[in-house]
Amino acid sequence: GDRQRVARQIKTAFPMNMDNSNNAAKLEADGYIVEKRGVPKSWLKQPTDLFISRGQNLMAIRRRLQGLLSKEDRVDIHAMGAAIPRALEVALEAVNESKGTLGLSVNTSTLQLVDDLRPLDVQQHTSSTAVRDVSAVHIGIFKS
Repeated sequence: GDRQRVARQIKTAFPMNMDNSNNAAKLEADGYIVEKRGVPKSWLKQPTDLFISRGQNLMAIRRRLQGLLSKEDRVDIHAMGAAIPRALEVALEAVNESKGTLGLSVNTSTLQLVDDLRPLDVQQHTSSTAVRDVSAVHIGIFKS
């Protein structure tokens, strides 16, 4: 149905390698454990901002989006890395189900995130940080 069609559109438009485990494994082999920091606080400025991650329940995201759209004229969805296809799927489903009452705008960006590197052996290594680039998407859903 519609859900499979939306998923195919997303996979075609955004082919990605979802496996980021190589970087973490390499850093662990070098004597460090990677501790990823959370979502940039600048993203969550408004009550109408919705941040989507890979581990969130898809139905809960849809309910939250519907609840926000029932009260607000615009909702902004944000996602990084492997969560981008999920954010696009939720946004496209909402627009398709609205039968023309919702529109959307999509912007992409690259963020520099800082990871904390904790040494496995504190006598041989000191704590450090590593910077990595992560793709991000920002989707505005608005009543048209």
